[in-house]
Amino acid sequence: MRVFEKITRTFILLIMLFFIAAWTILTPTAAQAVMDDPQPPVNEEMQNAASTTRVFLPLVNSGAATTSNLVRSASSNDLRLCFNNVDKGQQITGRIGDKSVSYWAGTFKVSANDVAMQAFCTDIHNGIQPGKCYEPAVFEEPNAKVACTLQYYPPSNLSGGLSNVNQEAAARQAAIWHFSDGFQLASSGYDNSANIFSRYQTIVADIAAKMAKGQCASVQPTNYQVILTPGDNTLWLDAIEGGYLAAGRPYTVTVMKTEGNAPQTPVAGIAVQITTTLGKLSANGQAQTTALTVTTDANGQAFFTVTHDRPGTAQISASITVASPRGVKINPGSTVQKLVLDSTEKLRYTATAVQQWRAKGSLKVTKIVEWGKVTPDQNKTFEICIQGNSSSTPICKQLGYSGGELVWNNLTPDVYTVWESYPGAQWSVTGNKVNVIVNEGNQTHHTITNVNTSNAAPEPTLTCERIIVNYHRPLTNGDHINMTIRSGTGEFQVNAYVDLNIAGGYNGMGLRFSDGSTRPLTQTEVQSGVIDWAYPTHARIVALNGAPFEVIFLQANQHDSWPGLHCGGKPTPVTPEPTPITPEPTPVTPEPTPVTPEPTPVTPEPTPVTPEPTP
Repeated sequence: MRVFEKITRTFILLIMLFFIAAWTILTPTAAQAVMDDPQPPVNEEMQNAASTTRVFLPLVNSGAATTSNLVRSASSNDLRLCFNNVDKGQQITGRIGDKSVSYWAGTFKVSANDVAMQAFCTDIHNGIQPGKCYEPAVFEEPNAKVACTLQYYPPSNLSGGLSNVNQEAAARQAAIWHFSDGFQLASSGYDNSANIFSRYQTIVADIAAKMAKGQCASVQPTNYQVILTPGDNTLWLDAIEGGYLAAGRPYTVTVMKTEGNAPQTPVAGIAVQITTTLGKLSANGQAQTTALTVTTDANGQAFFTVTHDRPGTAQISASITVASPRGVKINPGSTVQKLVLDSTEKLRYTATAVQQWRAKGSLKVTKIVEWGKVTPDQNKTFEICIQGNSSSTPICKQLGYSGGELVWNNLTPDVYTVWESYPGAQWSVTGNKVNVIVNEGNQTHHTITNVNTSNAAPEPTLTCERIIVNYHRPLTNGDHINMTIRSGTGEFQVNAYVDLNIAGGYNGMGLRFSDGSTRPLTQTEVQSGVIDWAYPTHARIVALNGAPFEVIFLQANQHDSWPGLHCGGKPTPVTPEPTPITPEPTPVTPEPTPVTPEPTPVTPEPTPVTPEPTP
């Protein structure tokens, strides 16, 4: 038992030693590292600090991008902060509360909306990454003593203090942390500690005295917003001979500001710089140019127009430059270090829009007219219409009896429906009611063909299940189908014809069958010009009780054929050959008689005449 206890204690001790060893070799983090002071502490305060020293290292990336790579114009209402690098300064040591800390202290190189400037840190507890931009950032009201320190001890001008600018920068930063984060600079334990500590004490005392005497200006943060209306948009160019008709877009630029927590208000009388990378700008009678300046009115608005006459894309910018009070605080995010700026330079706010000019397209419709055997009517006109999906109104044009070409120019690219207005019952139209695509800068082609079917023969399609006759025009009264059926040794006729006295039919039209049944016709059926009849349902054929039968004769109006279709097995589709067109149609007889072959006319032989002789 004792041996087991000794082994257990030894095992626990080994585990503890392992964790202690691992802790001692841990590397510090890039932003804030825990480290041991390599020098023996000089007093109890520094001895306590040695075990808890925190090093602030804002430079966490080597080879960071330069300012020019990081800065770009802000959008209409965004402030963009880029932290480029540290500048003047050095490592210092001090205390925050009961903890000893060590930080790099000094000036920062930053840029706000393209403008390079110097800054101090006013948020000791958060880090910031060199070579990174933060957007959106906002201006905020700083600690009053911090703002006063920036007014008298700015980061951009380190003269008037210590001869060593790195020490002077460190002392000023330590004073700002004193007011913003409760930092207390140590009097020793870091390089140049005596000089820096003395200067730090002088700055802290001076600011306290100036605050007491009212010698510090209040800092009111102001955030600006520039709005460009419309934003990104497109203008379509109309083609003219040799080029395009110039097209212009009016713009409105609005400038608003927010001071502290007050409501947003318009900024009147501020100059706005307008630029474009393509086209010409004009405003208030100024000559067209690629850059101009407009001034906002009482509503914070100014107006200009950009014009161009070729396809292309322009980047349009509207910018203001405004001063921000020295010592204003900029907040790039809740977990990012806040900075106070020495904004001796003006800041630029820019809104941008992309303006495109694009070429319209065109549509050419070729109209082909086939009059067939009909004499062309030279007074006949045809109307062709087009309408885009995004349009509520069709565009129609007419041409004459022989057809030709119609062209619609300057069409906004879209899907267009092309159709012909109703030409009459005698016309068969192909290419009608078709969707075509019109692309920018190109011409789309389409063809509509009209065929006159006035004398076209009906086209029958016969199977053992039905007879379908296409008359190539709307159905009219008297259109009929006659069929002769043979079954066994007997023959009989069945027929169907269009009648005007069928209840429920379109305009009273319907089919009347030879067995006495009727069927009304719909408007669609009438206008289709097709009779579709399931003739085996006729009473005479049903009476065959399934016996085989043969269709030996078929007549569609006056056009005859002899299909010889045998039914009783699987139906075989048959397309009968139509007979030649009869110029003079015979009247329609509702109940036609069986077709009897025409008899051959008999011409009697003439009797020779012998003249009587004269006595």
